[in-house]
Amino acid sequence: RTTLHENRMPAPPSADSAEPASPLDAAATCALALRTLYGHGVPIHDLEAKRLFFAAAEQGSVEAWGHIARLAAFLPAFKRADEAPDHLVEAALAVWRMKAENGDADAEVYLGVCSLHGTGVPKDPVEAGRLFRQSADRGSSMGQVHLAWCYFDGLGVPRDRDEAARLYRLSAEQGHADAQFNLGRCYEEGTGVPQDSVEAVRFYRQSADQGLAIAQNSLGRCYARGNGVPRD
Repeated sequence: RTTLHENRMPAPPSADSAEPASPLDAAATCALALRTLYGHGVPIHDLEAKRLFFAAAEQGSVEAWGHIARLAAFLPAFKRADEAPDHLVEAALAVWRMKAENGDADAEVYLGVCSLHGTGVPKDPVEAGRLFRQSADRGSSMGQVHLAWCYFDGLGVPRDRDEAARLYRLSAEQGHADAQFNLGRCYEEGTGVPQDSVEAVRFYRQSADQGLAIAQNSLGRCYARGNGVPRD
C-alpha cells in the first residue's frame, strides 16, 4: 500500500476542468487549486491543480509555492514540477505556522506533510503524526486521512491497521475521496475491517464519483471480476 496520495494518478484532461475564479487574484487561484486537488465542489484533477498552483505562484502567492513543494514530495503529477525557491517555501511555512497556532486544521496538515517528507524542515515523522492528530482532533477529514496513512504504515506512530481503518471511515464519511478509496481497499482485503466486497465497491464508487482515477480503476476491476457487483 502506498502512502500519502502516491496511490493517486493524474486525471486525463477533461471538459469539466475548473476554470480560475474571477477576478484572478492569487488567493482565489490558490483556493481553486486546493478545491481541484481534493475534489471540493469540482472533479479531482491533479494536473489542473498543478496548473492553478503555478498560476497562483506567478500571481505572488507564497502559499502556492509551499503547496508545490510539499506535493512534489509524493504526488506523481507534481514530482517533476519546477523546484520551489527555498525562501518562498520558508515564507509559506511561516504563514502555515501562524495559521496553525490559531487553530487552522488545514495548516496543521500542510506542516505535517512537510515534516513527514523533510520539505523546508528537518524530516520528523513523529512531529508529522502530532500535527496530523491535532488536525484530526479538530474533525478535519484531511487530518483524519493523513493520520490514517501514518497508522497504516507505522510512520511516526505505532502501526495499527484497525485504527487506520477507523480514521479512514471518519474521513470517508465527510466525503474525502482518498479516504473512501483506502477504506474500500481495506474492505476488499479485509485489513482493519472484515472482508466485504460489497462494502469495498460502495466506497470505491463514492471515491470514483469524485474523479479519483485509481478508485475508478478499482471499481472497473470489481466489475470485470464480479467482486461485490455482477460481472459486467
